[in-house]
Amino acid sequence: MGLSAEQRDGRAAEPFASRLKQVVRDPTALAGPPTVLAFCGLRYAGMIAPLPYWSIVVLVVSAQAVSLLATAAMPARPRASHAAVYVGVVMGVIAVVAFATGWGPVLPMGFLFGAAYCLDLLGSRAARPVTIGAIACVGLGMGAVALGVAPSLIPAPRVDGLAVLGLLGVILTVGLLRRFTADRERVETELRSSERWFRALVHNASDIIIVTGSDGRPTYVSPAFERRLGIPIHELTERPAADLVHPEDLARLYEHASATLGARDRPWITEVRLRDSRSGWRWFEATITTHFDDPDINGIVANLHDITDRRAAEEALREAHERFQAAYQNAPIGFALIELDGTIMDVNPSFAAIVDRDSASLIGLSVTEFTHPDDQGISADVMRRLAEGETTCRFEKRYFRPDGTEVWTRVSASCVRDEEGRPRHLVSLVEDITESRSLREHLTFVAFHDQLTGLPNRALFVDRLATGLKRTLRNGRKVAVLLADIDQFKLVNDTLGLEVGDELIVAIAERLQQAVRPADTVARLAGGEFVVLCDGIRDEAEALDIAARVSGCLDLPVQVQGSEFFVTSCIGIALGKQADLPERVLRDAGSALRRAKEQGSSRIEVFDQRDDVWTRNRLTTTNDLHLALRRQEFEVHYQPFVDLHTDSVVAVEALVRWRHPVRGLLPPAEFVDLAEEVGLIAPLGAWVLKEACGQMASWRHGSAVLGGEPWRHTVSVNVSPRQLMDARFAALVADTLAETAMDPDGLWLEITESTLLRDPEQAIATLTVLRDTGVHISIDDFGTGYSSLSYLQRLPAESLKIDRSFIVGLGRGVESSAIVRAIVGLADSLGMACIAEGIETEEQLDRVRGLGCHLAQGYLLGMPQAAPDLDMDAVGRIVRPVAGAPHALPASRRSG
Repeated sequence: MGLSAEQRDGRAAEPFASRLKQVVRDPTALAGPPTVLAFCGLRYAGMIAPLPYWSIVVLVVSAQAVSLLATAAMPARPRASHAAVYVGVVMGVIAVVAFATGWGPVLPMGFLFGAAYCLDLLGSRAARPVTIGAIACVGLGMGAVALGVAPSLIPAPRVDGLAVLGLLGVILTVGLLRRFTADRERVETELRSSERWFRALVHNASDIIIVTGSDGRPTYVSPAFERRLGIPIHELTERPAADLVHPEDLARLYEHASATLGARDRPWITEVRLRDSRSGWRWFEATITTHFDDPDINGIVANLHDITDRRAAEEALREAHERFQAAYQNAPIGFALIELDGTIMDVNPSFAAIVDRDSASLIGLSVTEFTHPDDQGISADVMRRLAEGETTCRFEKRYFRPDGTEVWTRVSASCVRDEEGRPRHLVSLVEDITESRSLREHLTFVAFHDQLTGLPNRALFVDRLATGLKRTLRNGRKVAVLLADIDQFKLVNDTLGLEVGDELIVAIAERLQQAVRPADTVARLAGGEFVVLCDGIRDEAEALDIAARVSGCLDLPVQVQGSEFFVTSCIGIALGKQADLPERVLRDAGSALRRAKEQGSSRIEVFDQRDDVWTRNRLTTTNDLHLALRRQEFEVHYQPFVDLHTDSVVAVEALVRWRHPVRGLLPPAEFVDLAEEVGLIAPLGAWVLKEACGQMASWRHGSAVLGGEPWRHTVSVNVSPRQLMDARFAALVADTLAETAMDPDGLWLEITESTLLRDPEQAIATLTVLRDTGVHISIDDFGTGYSSLSYLQRLPAESLKIDRSFIVGLGRGVESSAIVRAIVGLADSLGMACIAEGIETEEQLDRVRGLGCHLAQGYLLGMPQAAPDLDMDAVGRIVRPVAGAPHALPASRRSG
């Protein structure tokens, strides 16, 4: 009586009492009573030893009890010693029963039963203990028979032979049983291993396996079901599997079930959605097979592979494809798929619109068929580079439209490759840039050309000059830069208007291009300033020859709006070679031009190093002028006017000086013209006016404090053209007089004759306002300009100041004396005083006195001095009234 391996494994951890109870309840334990009855029957028939019946009962019951106790005491996984003890007990019990009945030597059946039981319980390893136990039990039993302890129904010596034969049969049978048991164990081991592998495979598989019976309820569900869907397996087994299937998919499953599920081993593959406790529905690829004719399965097997992520990826891919198609078809730029040989595979509507063709008609055409001939090489080169491995190529090319017009495009081409990296076809993005390119070319032209004349501007000229300078290294020649400036061009603009000025500039530009050589470059810099680049010049003489032709063509009259204009120009020339910088050559030409303009109109000058020094000094002086105003480096010196009738000083002229921190005291000629040019003359003139008025007011106040008679002398201040043209000048003079407490009658403003010619009407208006305030007006440098007598009569001037150039000429010729006599006569006739400036010799003084001049000024009569250096006592004596003499500058000779 034993237990199976499964029963032993199940009770491995149970206590002995539980195991004993389990063994007693085993059906084999019920064999005891039948065995007792069988033995009693045999005893009654005399077929076994004549034992008392009670002893038979005790013997059989005891044997069974010992057997049950030994089985219950056997460990679940016994060691070899446990097996040997158990086999010994079983074989011993059998031997006792067999020899007690008198048939021990001839009852090997009992040993075979025990051997089979032990081998079944303990496996093939029990064969050796069984064999040893059988031999030992037979030996002990035969010993007991020989000693008469155990009965024997077979007489000796037959009993010994039968014992030996029976024992031999037991040994041989045990050997066979051991081999069979070993084979069975190997098969069971392999089966269990296979079963474990299958269970592990099913348990860890990501796919779900469901076996459904004929009633639609699952009979098996793999563990992956709960992992994938989050639904406990027991819930599925309690309801039909169809409850988990999406209604739309369930209808499809029923529709195809009768047609496809009837054939055995013919799987049906479909896609279904199963309910997911966490996210609604999950997609599965189901492989369904029917196995109703297989008794081990008897149902439908469904293998479910989760394809939710794949479906999501496919859906995303589909949406992306739809979006791409929408973008491809509706993109504002052209798309084209092109074979490696240039054949068009597909185009979108925008590409077709760019080349003005129908999309369908482009399929199969070679792109070279409507590519501009000059750009076909570019296309072939791009295709080659992409095929060789470049990722993307960007370039511009032209296509021909059916009507023959060109369209410029910007192309971005890339290569599509297969999984092995081999090129398959090209993808081109094409953008119509015809308008933008035209605009770009226009902007480029505008950026490098003068908009009025179409000539190159400064930037393009400098670029060409740089190229020309580099070329001198190869040809050994020079480049010449001719910088020309139209004289009085601003006057044309201001007088006749910008439109006339523009037409004049255009006409001059055309003339210049006709005058120079074909390879020369004519550019316009600004206003009336043009520049010519002459390449390959041998020497200075050749440059002068070209400049003479340019000057000559400009001297001819120019027709503008039906009128003829005569223009003149000055030209500055600079020669350059390879080592020179373009800006330096152009700057040198500018220096030469400034020197030419200083010497008059229609002049041509070639640059030399002295021009460079002059230019640098001029720049330095300009910077220093700005600083001088802030640092108050200017001073006012005063030079006296002498009344030639009384030989007394009646007035002083305020003359500005610059005490330069490095160059010392500078006269006006060193900086006044520059201040006028750079726009500093207005603040400088205002400062001089304020200083002169303040000083004169101080002198007059000092005389009153000393108790003397009031001073009647006056101060003269020069006024620049910029100051006089300023509409606020009259107010500035009035404010200065008020601030310094200066009597307007003591102030004379000197205006040059050329200043009056700039804008006579405005000059007359401003001077009239000033004269109405009590300020006196004098015309300086008279005789050097071209004053109209009508303007002179209208001016509120009270004196004329003869220019020093005529005074210097006195005694050297009759012309200067005649001019001075005429000016003095003109002043007398207009009721003005006449002043002679620049008296440096006694002869000059005698002559101006003899010509009837009223007043004189010059180094002979008094040097300009700073106010602190003047001898105030001497000045006081000189300027006191003299009986019968006019006071100060004779303003009384002319009415207001």
